[in-house]
Amino acid sequence: MSGLRRSGVIGAADGILKAARIWHGKTFSTIEAYATPAVYQHGPLTAAMSAVLTEYKTLISTVAERIRISLQDGKLRAFFFNRRFGSIFRAVPSEYWSKPESLSLLERVFFEAIEYQSSSSQPAPRESIYFMVRELDELLGSGFARVFLKDRLDMDMKRHLADVLQFLSEQYPGLRRPDQFKLAQEHADLRRYRITDRDLREAARQAALSPGRPRKR
Repeated sequence: MSGLRRSGVIGAADGILKAARIWHGKTFSTIEAYATPAVYQHGPLTAAMSAVLTEYKTLISTVAERIRISLQDGKLRAFFFNRRFGSIFRAVPSEYWSKPESLSLLERVFFEAIEYQSSSSQPAPRESIYFMVRELDELLGSGFARVFLKDRLDMDMKRHLADVLQFLSEQYPGLRRPDQFKLAQEHADLRRYRITDRDLREAARQAALSPGRPRKR
């Protein structure tokens, strides 16, 4: 994924999911919470779960259609990727998205990605669609591209993050943990990296910082 991030593209499944959460807010969050077991094939598919799964698929189809129109209008560019063809990205002409089957392609790519994520034995999809991150970001008006396009931490930088947290803990013992994390993310050496909450927690453990947050003095 880091290579794709540097290339400035995002998988269609991730893009559609992000659009659903932004465009439909609490409505989608509620549906997603109830539909998650069915979407990821966890447990028996009860009648109630089947109903909410149908609602989930309908909303995803609505989002995919809205994205398809943007692709058709040229406001968003897409690339086709097929592992059988030497792992080469190929631009999808905007004219393609006027075809009736183009909507079903977006829906299929979305649910194939979900199925792959839900099963360790499921083979990776041979073909995928990717969107341009900055164009999708502009379409959604979310500002996620600023974070998405940053590089992920490698092992050396994770150790450096731990060192920075250790230094902040020693120099500013009364600093609250969230403020330590914020200062670490803004450190000159780390500003260009995408640092997740998990990265910060692991670095804090590696630096042997005390659990919880320091008390103010």
